[in-house]
Amino acid sequence: MPIGRPRPLLAGLSAAALLTTGFSAHAAATTTASTRAATTVTGGLNVGIKSNSVTVGLGRVSAVIVYTCTSTSAPNGQAALRVDFNQANNTASGEVTVPCGPGNVNMTQTVTAVQIGMSATQGVSAIASLNDGTAAATDIDYGLTGGDYVTITPSAFYPGDGTVHLSGSYNCASGTTTPATEFITAEQAGLPGHVAYGTATVAVVTCDGTDQEWEVTIDPAAGHGFDTGEPIEANARIPTVGTGSGGGGTTSTKTANDFAIIFAG
Repeated sequence: MPIGRPRPLLAGLSAAALLTTGFSAHAAATTTASTRAATTVTGGLNVGIKSNSVTVGLGRVSAVIVYTCTSTSAPNGQAALRVDFNQANNTASGEVTVPCGPGNVNMTQTVTAVQIGMSATQGVSAIASLNDGTAAATDIDYGLTGGDYVTITPSAFYPGDGTVHLSGSYNCASGTTTPATEFITAEQAGLPGHVAYGTATVAVVTCDGTDQEWEVTIDPAAGHGFDTGEPIEANARIPTVGTGSGGGGTTSTKTANDFAIIFAG
C-alpha cells in the first residue's frame, strides 16, 4: 500500500473531503549529518477521538475527545474543538471552546451534537478538529470496530543530524487483519527554501485490543534536514481490512488517522 505526503492540516478541506482524502506516493532519502546539537521539543497541538467513545442516543450523538493544546498564541487562551459526525450521509456537528496553555496536555472533553435519524446500531464516522487560531490538527475515525486507533505524541526529539524522532501509540482489535506496517510522515516548511519531509514505517506486531507504543526516527528526503526552528506537521495512519456487507467475501479498507502539529522549540 503506498504511503504519501499529507496535505496541510485542514487547509481548505471540508469534513467530507477529509473523510476521502488520499495520499500520493513520495520516496524518502537520508541526509548528511550536521553539527546541530540534540534538542527535545515538548508541547503541541493534537486531538484524538477516544476509542469506542462515539455513542448515539435520543436526539444526540457524542464523542469523548483527548486533546493537547499548549499554544500560548491561542486567542484568550482558548481553542475551538469541533466534531463532525456522519452516518450514511446523515450529518451532525458539535463545537465547544477548550482551554489552551502550557499545562493543557492530554485533556479530556466530551463533545455532543443534536442528531435526527441516526441509529445506535450502525457505525458513525467522526472528524475531530482543534483550532488555536493559527493552526489546526485533526483526527478521523471511520467508524472502526473494536479499539482501532493511532495517536501521535505532541513532542519531538531532534538528534542534531537532521532527523526527527517521533512516538505515539496504536490499538487494533483482536482478530483484526492489518498490513505489516503503520505509516508515519512528517513535514516541516519554514522560511523560503527550507522544506523537510520524510516517511517511516512501524511494524504492527500484534492486534490484541491493547494499547501499544510506536516510535520512529525519520530521515528527511532530499533538501534540508528537520530542526527546531519551525513546527512539524505529522501524520500517522494504520489501515485495517475487514469483511464488507456486499456478500461474496467483499472487503473494504478503513483507516485510522491522527494529524498533529509539534511546535517549534
